Amino acid sequence: MRKEITMRAKDTRKRFFIDIETSGLKPYEGAVILQIGCITDDPEDGEFSKTILPTNEQYGRRSPKAIEVNGLTWEVLQKNGESFEEVREAFIRYLSRAGIEDGVFVGQNPGFDMGFLKYYMKADLDYIGAPYERPVDVRNMYSEAIRRGRVITSEQGRSGAIISEVLGVEPEPEVHDGLEGAKVVKRHYDKLKELLASAPKLG
Repeated sequence: MRKEITMRAKDTRKRFFIDIETSGLKPYEGAVILQIGCITDDPEDGEFSKTILPTNEQYGRRSPKAIEVNGLTWEVLQKNGESFEEVREAFIRYLSRAGIEDGVFVGQNPGFDMGFLKYYMKADLDYIGAPYERPVDVRNMYSEAIRRGRVITSEQGRSGAIISEVLGVEPEPEVHDGLEGAKVVKRHYDKLKELLASAPKLG
């Protein structure tokens, strides 16, 4: 008999819904974090949304495609950005105050987000006990909902836009934003959690 592995039974960990916008795909090739958006499943924690102003050299290594997606042009970053150190310290404080040591990150392809966080903030995350190694991926929940017959669709792929359309939830704007992305992740998670809770067990 196959065990269900998508969601742990009676999992009471706080959810940290996260989305990170970057200048490219790979931090070890010079891509940097440009924006972090994060919310939890407790409204009292508030929202975290910060934009980072990179150096001229860092931004010079940007991927044009990444900037097309997130709209974080040099002009936008100069207007709204803070230093990496300021944002790093603020983000670690937010996670710590909200209780990340007893929580779990949730994202749309969270391996990407965690890769950047580990590359640039690993020591800080380790210090506050952030569980970055095993995030919840809403794409896997979506695939499980299809497998268990809770979502019926002919759409191919698991992009955020497709999942929003199939689930009938408000999508992320065409130009991505970290905080809006985190809110979309939460909408996906909440809907899929509801669908999977009422799904029959498969053996």
